[in-house]
Amino acid sequence: MRIYTGTVWAEEQVFICDSGDPFSRSESIDFNNSGVGPFSGQGIILFAIPEYYGSIQVTVQVHDSDPGLDAETWSRVAEGNFATDLGELRVLGAEMNEATGELDQPLTSAGAYVAHLRLHVRPLPVPEQHTWEDIGAVCLVQLWITGGAAQTSVDPSYR
Repeated sequence: MRIYTGTVWAEEQVFICDSGDPFSRSESIDFNNSGVGPFSGQGIILFAIPEYYGSIQVTVQVHDSDPGLDAETWSRVAEGNFATDLGELRVLGAEMNEATGELDQPLTSAGAYVAHLRLHVRPLPVPEQHTWEDIGAVCLVQLWITGGAAQTSVDPSYR
C-alpha cells in the first residue's frame, strides 16, 4: 500500500481525475446516476461532500485490491468506479485546483484501466472563530485498480 496526504479546497465536492484536462473531462460526468453521487465520467469522478466549504485534509491509500470497508469510524462513505484511458490519477479541489502536500503528484501509473474509489468523510469540530483555511473535515480515499466494467455504486448511508 502507498499512502499520500495533503489538503484540498472543497466547495461541497472533490474530484479525482486522470492526466487529461479536468475541465473537458468534467463535461463527461453523468449526473443522472444518483441523487447523492458519486458521479463519474471518462477519466474523472466527483464526490459530493455536502456542507463542506474550505480546506479538507485528504489521505489517499493506493491498494492492490479492496482493503475492506471501515464504516464504523467514518460518518459518510461513498464509492464508485470510473474508466480512464490515460491513468495518472490525482486529487483536485472544487475549482479543479491542485491539491497540496503529497497529493500534488500522480497517485497511479499511466495507462488504461478501471479504478475503484471509496471515499470516507469525517467532519472536524469547527472553532467559533474560524477561517476558510481551518481544516473542516478529514477524508480517506481508498483506491485500487480493477479490470471490471465501469459502474457506479453508492452506499445508502452517504448523504
